[in-house]
Amino acid sequence: MTCPQCQQPLSHLDIENTSGEPKVVEECLNCGGHFLETYLINFISIETARNIDSVLPKDPHVQLNNPVCHRCGQIMSSIRDGESFPQTVTVFNCPNNHGDFFPKGQLYLFKKAQQAKINYHKIWG
Repeated sequence: MTCPQCQQPLSHLDIENTSGEPKVVEECLNCGGHFLETYLINFISIETARNIDSVLPKDPHVQLNNPVCHRCGQIMSSIRDGESFPQTVTVFNCPNNHGDFFPKGQLYLFKKAQQAKINYHKIWG
């Protein structure tokens, strides 16, 4: 399978979700992007996201042009839902629900924003 962003081969990274279940994240060692199955981002810890997103890409200057889902070949669309995804984070979603693509650095930024939102709701009820 190839990276939605730079079309280089993806590597499989075994992780555990917050319930301790084994999951696979597909990562690109060339551009540093990550492809996760739909909703998996909601079930990994911020520490796991930091570790996943710490890969040092071979080519940190890859241009972001219409990522393509490596499973179905469809152009992925940018998620711009201010409720679920902050405007400062770039995430792409497969139109056939195969998963989400996070360019380098965006996975950890999303988890930090998600944690801040959870903390806010805990404090304010």
